[in-house]
Amino acid sequence: MSKHAAFIEQAASYKGDACLLWPYGKQKNGYAKAYYDGRVTTAHRVICLLINGPPPTPEHETAHSCNTKLCLTPAHISWKTHQSNIDDKSAHGTQPVGEANPAAKLTEEQVCAIRQSELPQKVLAAQFGVTQPLISKIQTRRIWPNVD
Repeated sequence: MSKHAAFIEQAASYKGDACLLWPYGKQKNGYAKAYYDGRVTTAHRVICLLINGPPPTPEHETAHSCNTKLCLTPAHISWKTHQSNIDDKSAHGTQPVGEANPAAKLTEEQVCAIRQSELPQKVLAAQFGVTQPLISKIQTRRIWPNVD
């Protein structure tokens, strides 16, 4: 049995409430990178599978209630829908929004300029190097809702 598998199996029987942290490598996104059952995966997903069984639907993902990416405490890990997981991250204050989101293509200043402009969406999209649907989402506040 590999050291990863041994640690995961020990963690699965952990009854405490404190975060039990993964002591080995992590992925670029900060989650615990594990070698388990002959494949590379995330340690918290393996714990969730061992404790809770398979996800209820293909849309469910592993979520931490403690907001600690390296935590393997069974009581902190569950299946949630993507939206529910995002909502939890927002409640914890760890969901990167606005310019803090690494996928953000615009700055808050640019978003303000887009909202104040009377130019057609296609023109704004070309001007800011983004798509017209993105301009629409900004103007209708489906994204960047907190920027005026």
